[in-house]
Amino acid sequence: MAGPLAVRLRLIAPDGSAPEVYEETRYVERGRLEYRLPLAIDDAPGRWRIEARCPLTGTVATAEVRHPGIGENSPAAQ
Repeated sequence: MAGPLAVRLRLIAPDGSAPEVYEETRYVERGRLEYRLPLAIDDAPGRWRIEARCPLTGTVATAEVRHPGIGENSPAAQ
């Protein structure tokens, strides 16, 4: 039975930048990883990409999320 596997997570902003403050290493157990996005309400709105890279194999998995930012419907505008 294999133990946890380290992966390097990066968040990539809608403009293509990858703020270092949003990079971290997490451990995948049994093929699953739960992750809460640390985006601030005033971070750029739009599609953010999450990139998970395994340093041992070079395998990369990605997912996209939409961040509404500050707008008429955001809690910060209330």
